[in-house]
Amino acid sequence: MAGSAEQALSQFQAALKSGDINAINNLIGGNPKTNLARSFASAKPPGTKTNATTPSAANVEILDTVTSDDTIVARFRFNVKGSDVAGADPSKTARGYAIAIAKLQNGKVTSVNIEPDTTGLFLQLGLGVSDAKPTQ
Repeated sequence: MAGSAEQALSQFQAALKSGDINAINNLIGGNPKTNLARSFASAKPPGTKTNATTPSAANVEILDTVTSDDTIVARFRFNVKGSDVAGADPSKTARGYAIAIAKLQNGKVTSVNIEPDTTGLFLQLGLGVSDAKPTQ
């Protein structure tokens, strides 16, 4: 099973580098569970665009990976444009960091948990932490 995780990771990395959204979608099974829309609150300032940046434009770079059985853990960095975040300085671009844990089943991603350094992004984009208001 570890080979399956390693193969999926390799395919995902290649798709990120080329910006191939179709290849990324082919690696994601059905409707995977994520922690991207947490029910208790969102750290996203109101008015922030979603899916505003393609993977290639975000310049996603995977820094470290670990695969074990049906699990992939990756540490990565990416760019976020200030113009894509409500209230941020549109002339700035922030360099974000995150850790993702993905679970696979039959070579497809079935769940993903991502923990980004949101505070670091906000500060780089000229937003104070108190500027971000939780949404319901």
